[in-house]
Amino acid sequence: MVFRLRPILRWALGGLIFLWGMIFLALLWQREAIPARTYLSVIFFIVLFALVLVFYNGLTITADAYGVTYRGLVSFRNYPYESMIEVEVRPGLTGLVSYDVFTRMGCLHFSSFIEGHRRLLAVITERAKLEPDGRRKR
Repeated sequence: MVFRLRPILRWALGGLIFLWGMIFLALLWQREAIPARTYLSVIFFIVLFALVLVFYNGLTITADAYGVTYRGLVSFRNYPYESMIEVEVRPGLTGLVSYDVFTRMGCLHFSSFIEGHRRLLAVITERAKLEPDGRRKR
């Protein structure tokens, strides 16, 4: 099973890049003197949203029979189910849910930005033999 960023978030980030690009073009079209810091601010937002889109677009979490593989923009980690010790679920104020899977090899973190995050949590708790509260079964 492969888990990626929700498509609506990709579209939203693409829309923000387009919006700031249009703002940049509108500034270039103006005949008035516009301070350089205004251009730099708009370029900052274009670059920021483009970097966030590139980061999240490259994020893939794969769950197979052997474990969970996290592939980020510059990282690649494999977490076998046997190494998983505990799962911590933290709901946020805005409805965003964060998941921390503590393993002997480090921490695997993902959030509800990932499509199918609840199914991924269910696969992890079932295959790693964790209790519903996230602790390892004795």
